[in-house]
Amino acid sequence: MNQDRDKRIDFMTEDQVKRIDDFLTKIDNNRSELGTLYDRMEKEQKAYAGDQELKENRPNSRVNIINANIEGQVAALVEQNLAVTCRGEGPSDQPYARWAQIGLDWSFRKNRIKKILEAHERRRELFGWAWLKLYWDSDAVKEFGLAKLTCVPPNSLFIDLKINDPFRVQEAEYIAEVSLQSKTWAKQQKRYGDRADNIFYGGTDRAQLFQKEKTLDDDDAFWLIQLWTMTDGVLRLEEFSDDGVLLYDSFEDSDYKKDGEQLPYYRYNKYPYFLTTLYPQEGELYGFGDGKLLRPLQDMINDLYDQIRRAARPNRIMFDPESEVELEDIDEDDGPIPCVNPNQTIKVAEVGKVNPALWQLLANIHQEVQRVTRFSELMMGQGAKAKTATESSIQQQQGASATDHKKLMLQETLVEVCEYMLDMMMENYTEAKAFRIDEKKDDYEWIDFRQMNEVPVLKPTTEAYTRQYQDMNPGGEMPKWMELESGEKKSVDFDTEINIGAGLPKNKAFLWQMLEKLAPLIVEGRNVISWQEVRNFMEDFLGLPLEDGTQILPPEMMGQGIPGQPGAPGEMPLQGANVPGMSPGGNPMMSNLPPNPGVL
Repeated sequence: MNQDRDKRIDFMTEDQVKRIDDFLTKIDNNRSELGTLYDRMEKEQKAYAGDQELKENRPNSRVNIINANIEGQVAALVEQNLAVTCRGEGPSDQPYARWAQIGLDWSFRKNRIKKILEAHERRRELFGWAWLKLYWDSDAVKEFGLAKLTCVPPNSLFIDLKINDPFRVQEAEYIAEVSLQSKTWAKQQKRYGDRADNIFYGGTDRAQLFQKEKTLDDDDAFWLIQLWTMTDGVLRLEEFSDDGVLLYDSFEDSDYKKDGEQLPYYRYNKYPYFLTTLYPQEGELYGFGDGKLLRPLQDMINDLYDQIRRAARPNRIMFDPESEVELEDIDEDDGPIPCVNPNQTIKVAEVGKVNPALWQLLANIHQEVQRVTRFSELMMGQGAKAKTATESSIQQQQGASATDHKKLMLQETLVEVCEYMLDMMMENYTEAKAFRIDEKKDDYEWIDFRQMNEVPVLKPTTEAYTRQYQDMNPGGEMPKWMELESGEKKSVDFDTEINIGAGLPKNKAFLWQMLEKLAPLIVEGRNVISWQEVRNFMEDFLGLPLEDGTQILPPEMMGQGIPGQPGAPGEMPLQGANVPGMSPGGNPMMSNLPPNPGVL
C-alpha cells in the first residue's frame, strides 16, 4: 500500500489520500458487519432457486414453495397500472400540475418502470428490503436528458452503520455503492481525465469484499466506489477505485460552485437512494422477507416428501449374509438389507402403505404457507383448497388485502422518487419539448420545465384590485388570486400521489369488453355511446383500417328519427331486435366477439 500511496500523492493531496483510505476502511468494516446478513440472503436465494444442500442416502426432494409464492406476489403487484397524480400545493402551483404529471409519466415510460419494479419487488419479497436509486443521464433520449431510475443490488450498497432505522436514511454519514467496471469504461469518462491511468486494474485484496467466492481475473477490471456524503449539509459525490485512486470529487468541479458557494451535486440536496422494507426488525435498518419465513417450511416439506418417497418404494430385498450373493447384480437404490434367513438366499418383501399422518401433516404445512404470507394459492394459479365458491372468494379477498398492504409501502417510496425526479427535471432541462400524452394518438403538450422554477407567488385579491379589474374587464369572471406587488417568484411545489392498480386498465381487450357492455345502454332515451364513437375507438385505439364513409349498418336500418335519438341518422340503433349483425343484447358488430376477451 505504501507504493500505491507514493503513486497517488503525485495527483492527490495528503488529506484526500487520508479521506479515501478512511472511507475504504469504513466500507471494509461495513461489509464485515453485514456478513451474517449476506449469509442469510445466500441461503434464501438458494432456496428460491431450489438449490438446497444434498444429503447422502436421501431422495433429496425439491418442492419449491418459495419461488411460486414470491413470483405470484410480484406478478400481482407489477401487472397493475401505475398512475401519477400531481396537485399544486397552492394557487401558484396548480397551473403547472398537468405539466408535472405528464413529465413524470413520460419519465417512467422511458425508464421501463415495470422492469425496475419487478426486480425491486422480487428482492423485497425474498430478502425483506430493496433499494431504488435516481441519477441524471444527460446523454439519454438523444441528449435531451433523463432522470434514470435503477434498482441497486442489495449486496452492492453500504450505508453508515449508525443508521438502524429505515426512516433515518437521510441522516447517514455516507452511502457507498460499489460496481465492477472495465478499463475501457473508465477511459470514456471525461470527468476522470488522466486519473484513470493510475488505477490498478485486475483486482486488489479488497475484491473479495465486493464479490464473494469469485476471483477477479480480468486484467482490465476494477471496482468503482461511488461515495455519497453530506459534507457541511451539502450533497457530495466522490468516485474512487478499490485501490484508493480518487477519480472525481464534486467539490473540485467548478460546475458546482456559484459566487464562491459550494452547490450540492443534485439541487434536491438529499441522498438519491430510497429504501423499501417488508417486515421491519426493531433496532435494525434492514428487515426480513417471505424468504426467511418460508425457508423452514420448504425444508419441512422436502423432508416429508423424502419420508413419503422412501416409504412408498415397491419392495425391499433381503439376503442371507452367509450366501454367495453378488451385490453388484442387485439393482436397488437403498441396497440389499442383510438378515439371517436359513430358508432361502434372497427374499423380496413388500413395503406397507405410506402413513396417512404424513399426508395430513403435509397438507397442514401448505395451509401454514398461506397463513404466513397471507397470499392464497388460488392467486398463484394453484389448485383450489376451498370447497365452495364462497370459500374461494374469501381466500381471494384475503390474498388481495395482503398485496394491497405491500403495495401501499411501495407507493410511498415512489412518491419520494417522483419528488426527487421532478426536481431533477426542473434543474437540468435547458429546453422545451413536446411530450406525447399517453393513449392519445396525436395529442401533445409543449412543456418547458424551466418555467416551473420561477412562478409568481399569489395571494388573495384585495378590494382595490377587484375594483380595478372590474373597470378593465367589465362582465369578466373575477379572479380569486393576485400576484404580489414585489413580483416575488418561487419554485413549484406539488402534492404527488402514486396509485398502483387504481383507475381503468389500459389493456385494449378490457376496454373493448367494457365498450361492448356500455354500447347497448340507453339513458333518458339516448344512447350512452354513439356509433361514431364506436368507430373512433376502433380506428384510433384499436387501429382497425376502416374506410371513410363505411356504414356499420345498412342505410335502411339507420332510420330517419330525430338526431340524438336511437335510430336517427348519425346514431347507431344499439337497442332493438331482428337487426342483422346485432347480438341478442342489441349490440351490433360485437356478436362475433369471443364470450370473454379477458383482462391481461
